[in-house]
Amino acid sequence: MQPLGQERARIVGVVTFYFVVSISMVYLNKFLMEAFKFEYPLFLTWVQQVVSMVGLLLFSLLGTRVQLLAFSTPPECNKKLILGILPLTCVYVGMLSFNNLCLKYVAVWFYQVRCRTCTCDS
Repeated sequence: MQPLGQERARIVGVVTFYFVVSISMVYLNKFLMEAFKFEYPLFLTWVQQVVSMVGLLLFSLLGTRVQLLAFSTPPECNKKLILGILPLTCVYVGMLSFNNLCLKYVAVWFYQVRCRTCTCDS
């Protein structure tokens, strides 16, 4: 059990990290779609999901050997768990796909306003 101050600092760090990565990914996606005329936002979403999955698996394996990287537990794979999270996973992947499709056609500032006013993207 961590002291309350350490726990709060950890939460602030995680939220800050998520915020920075989220905003960075929006600008990176927009840059890729505009500067390189990348016409496949759904493929971009797929690549990002694969990289995220590989990264989480790598950190979960490394976390068993290096304590500093032990923030992700090794994945569990059983039928009940997979069927339980499948609907949420489909909604999340759909949200990311539509976000990148939206980002392809609108400015970043409009995209950010849309994300903050739609409860499904919160």
